[in-house]
Amino acid sequence: MAVTIRQLHDERIASLLDEVLTRYPQYRVYINGRMSQELVAYYMKQALAHDIPFTIMAQPGTRVKKAPSADDFGWVLADPKNKIERPILL
Repeated sequence: MAVTIRQLHDERIASLLDEVLTRYPQYRVYINGRMSQELVAYYMKQALAHDIPFTIMAQPGTRVKKAPSADDFGWVLADPKNKIERPILL
């Protein structure tokens, strides 16, 4: 499941993600470390509250100096042991 940075600013998303994390405790959250520190901290705390492992990702390479776009993924939930067969986008 992938959520854009724009969507993470919507206050309704946090409660939806709480429900998702409750249903999939065996998965891992990947947080875009290039978005605002407020968003990173909020969703990191959310993962901790659900005892879900998380990784903060930073995109190396050509876009490092460019600010992330609102349409870039900010939060991804995935099974760390299996490849993604079919992405689920909100």
